[in-house]
Amino acid sequence: MEGAKSSINFRNLYMERDYFGTTPQNRSRQWAQGVMYKFDSGFTQGSVGFGLDVLGKGLLKLDGGAGTVGDVIAANRGDGPPRDLGRIGLAAKVKVSNTVLKGGEFMLRTPLIIADDGRAMPQTYEGLLLTSREFPNLTLTAGQIYRSAAKNDESMARLKLNGFSAKSDNFSFGGVDYAIPGSQTSVAAWYGKLADIYDQKNVELINLHSITEGLSIRSTLRYWWGEDTGAAKAGSLSNQTASGMFDFIYGPQMLRIGLQKISGKNAWFRLSDACPCGIVANDSLTNASTNAKEKSWQVRYDYDFATLGMPGLTMMARYISGTNVKTATTDNGTEWSHDEGIDYVFQSGTVKNLSVGLRHGTIHKSFNPSFNETRVIINYPISLL
Repeated sequence: MEGAKSSINFRNLYMERDYFGTTPQNRSRQWAQGVMYKFDSGFTQGSVGFGLDVLGKGLLKLDGGAGTVGDVIAANRGDGPPRDLGRIGLAAKVKVSNTVLKGGEFMLRTPLIIADDGRAMPQTYEGLLLTSREFPNLTLTAGQIYRSAAKNDESMARLKLNGFSAKSDNFSFGGVDYAIPGSQTSVAAWYGKLADIYDQKNVELINLHSITEGLSIRSTLRYWWGEDTGAAKAGSLSNQTASGMFDFIYGPQMLRIGLQKISGKNAWFRLSDACPCGIVANDSLTNASTNAKEKSWQVRYDYDFATLGMPGLTMMARYISGTNVKTATTDNGTEWSHDEGIDYVFQSGTVKNLSVGLRHGTIHKSFNPSFNETRVIINYPISLL
């Protein structure tokens, strides 16, 4: 138990989409109470340490939408309504020096694959994960995943490329991250392969540079490229994605400029159900602007009200525009969106760390249904150990 950590998070999520334009679907509405329990054990003593992690997640449906269409929070089963969900996952681990090998069920965040934690219940993966920090400022990561339990489901499923039906039994990946000593700059390179479907490479550069007292710029530059591999079960594939985020930070304010360009025949490669989650520049509440051939830009503004005597209160607003979209139905589609959010985290008392968030967004597309979206999110994390 030495070095062990344990926590539980209760997440209450209401999510509603109102569709407009030419679409058979008018509204999608659900409300659910989610829970996530994590126990990360320490390691047994000795040159080789052993441990066991526990990850439990569940979802209680409070309102399935009263006949509205959609599975935005909990998946439908056949013609029936969404149902309550839950699963418990275990991960055994071994530690030698500063290297840890883990096998079982876990969440994951890399430039190639990210577990989606944007709904009431998070996505998890089943596989192997090796993390090594034997050298200062250097992190080596390698692994292989075999199955995925989506954010709106409890069962493990085989892996797919987003937008395709072909299935694969494993996704292998590896990466190196290096923080340059004496600077606020880091570089990384990653490689991943979804067996017999696609492979993908990634390089990134992150730099924080102070211009004047109180003003700094954070630049996040990422580039991905990939193609079909092996038996090419999803057919001939190619993609190149360039992503740049530039954050101008001045005291409690941040202005973000996002630039993104998709090249090649296909959209940005990601596993089905995996999340862009801010890894591409123009990911947002309603969209990620990662369609084939798409060029997009973003302007975003954030403010922290702590300097006005209201610690814990933050807000954001952004606008994203995308053009040159290529899909099965268009060769020059367009889309634009805006979304806003306000969050408050209680700073003291019996509900310390409880957060309440409100999100609203609108997306207009020339090639797919457009919609308005509203989310109310309440998180109550409790540290147990």
